[in-house]
This record gives sequence, structure tokens and C-alpha cells, in this order.
Amino acid sequence: MGTIKVVSKKFAGNEDLGVRVLEFDKPDVLECTTLDDLVAIQGEEYCLSQILAQLKIQFRSHTRTKMDAVTEDGEFVNSDETLLALNFSEWKPEVRQRKSAFEKAMAILGTLPPEEREEAFAKFNEINDSAVDELPVD
Repeated sequence: MGTIKVVSKKFAGNEDLGVRVLEFDKPDVLECTTLDDLVAIQGEEYCLSQILAQLKIQFRSHTRTKMDAVTEDGEFVNSDETLLALNFSEWKPEVRQRKSAFEKAMAILGTLPPEEREEAFAKFNEINDSAVDELPVD
């Protein structure tokens, strides 16, 4: 049985009460590896309602992106009529592709002006060189 980490950062008014980190044994339901396992523990009705609720969230997000799109002039790209005329009967959610830390860093560096990018690389090399200097020598 695995564990699951729960992190809590609590504030009371303006006072920071700190961070609490606890690891719990995973409940059986979090150890499921198939939909059949999950249905056996939680029941079909519960599983279906949870999946449908998440699908509604994803559909709203998908359509909201189309609704919020604007031109450089600040005009909406899609009119209400255009959006309402779209056929979403075949819509399915897309699996979100998460970027690696390297991909995120490269995207951020690509937005920097050249002089700031060079400064960031210089700082990185400085940190990297000092870390190498601290490695134990056999």
C-alpha cells in the first residue's frame, strides 16, 4: 500500500500558522487501477456522476476559450450566433499534455529579451559551476 502526502498552509487572519505536511496510507479507492475496481468500491452511480461532473467542467473550459478569444482590436473573434451554431455533439475532452520543467524553462527563456536571456544563462552557469565545485572528490 502506498502513501499520499497532504500539505496544509494555514493562515489565521494575517498570522501565518505554518505548513503542515502529513503522509497517510492510501485508502483502497486510491489504489484502483481499473474502472471496474473503482466501480466495485464506489458504485457505478457515484463513478458516473463524478466523471460527468468533470466532463462538464472540461466542456465549459473548452467553450469559454472560444468565447473569450479577442482580436488585436479588442473585438470578440466569435459572435454568440457563431458559437451557438457550432455542433458539439461529437466533442470529446483532450488529454492535457503537460510540459516538462525543461520545456517550461525554454518557453520562458524564449520570451526574454536577448540581454536578459544572456544574463539568465550566465547566472545558471554560475550556480552550476559552484555546485560542481562543492562535489566531493574521491
